Amino acid sequence: NSWVGYSKFLHMLRSDLFPIWDSHIAGALGFKMYSTNRSGIYANYFHWCHFHVLPSYGKELARLDRGILEDTTEIRRLEFAIFIAYQHI
Repeated sequence: NSWVGYSKFLHMLRSDLFPIWDSHIAGALGFKMYSTNRSGIYANYFHWCHFHVLPSYGKELARLDRGILEDTTEIRRLEFAIFIAYQHI
């Protein structure tokens, strides 16, 4: 069982709903690598994305809808922002 794999599969089916969960996202959010494959952590991440981040920062994330992120979902823009932040840690 791999929640990383599940999240990527679900994201391919519904990229507007399911965020990808992997070591880059987990690291950017301060999780240890061993905890990336726990279902409760993915459920909490899903909830955090949809009920905290997107309602609060949706307008800011919409500004990323240019260039390479043109015509992408809010979830994809959020993942990109977290990934870029992780690269600068």
